[in-house]
Amino acid sequence: MSSGARVHDLEALTRIREALCVFGADVREALTAADADIQRMTDWLHEELNWWQKEVHRRQDLLGQARNALNHRKLERIFGRKPDITEEEKAYRRAKVRLEQAEHKVERIRKAIPEFQRAVMLYQGPARQLAAYLDTQMPRSLHWLDARSSALEEYVRLAPPSPPFPASLGAGDETQAEVGSGRGDGYEPSAPLETGTDGEQAGRTDRDQGPEAVGERTDESEHEPGANP
Repeated sequence: MSSGARVHDLEALTRIREALCVFGADVREALTAADADIQRMTDWLHEELNWWQKEVHRRQDLLGQARNALNHRKLERIFGRKPDITEEEKAYRRAKVRLEQAEHKVERIRKAIPEFQRAVMLYQGPARQLAAYLDTQMPRSLHWLDARSSALEEYVRLAPPSPPFPASLGAGDETQAEVGSGRGDGYEPSAPLETGTDGEQAGRTDRDQGPEAVGERTDESEHEPGANP
């Protein structure tokens, strides 16, 4: 015969359900934040690329202006002597370095965009699987927990209460109680009490004791005073 289910804590499934709901909410929030970060990084990379491309064109113009100024200064003559072109040369070198920096920025950003896109693709595969689990498997898991919780509550409500065991009755007391009541080892049921008249009971006694006991009782009755000879 199968024993009943051992239900110790009905609130355990409730706590598991609450933890699962908290997990689902945290995961959804993390996925949303990650998508926002990806979009923000993508937009920033394209904005940076556009800005530095414009900066390259602007610095190319500044370099051209510095070059023209240097050439114009070289052609000048002051009292038949060549003029000092130190400042123009410094401005030209500075404009050239700034243009090279802008071009280097554009090159780095152009390389970073496809690398970032590959990293996003590697992330989006598992992220989409996790999002699909939240949309499909999570509701099923919550429904399963609700069904199990309802079934256990119904079982506890309908199951008969078990008889309480006396706390004061220990193992030794229980054994002594069985022996005192005739329920110990080697117990044999007593013979049923015999009912009837005194003569019937005496006859049964004589029959039990045998003919010798009957003869002794007859001799004694002959010696009693008042007995018939």
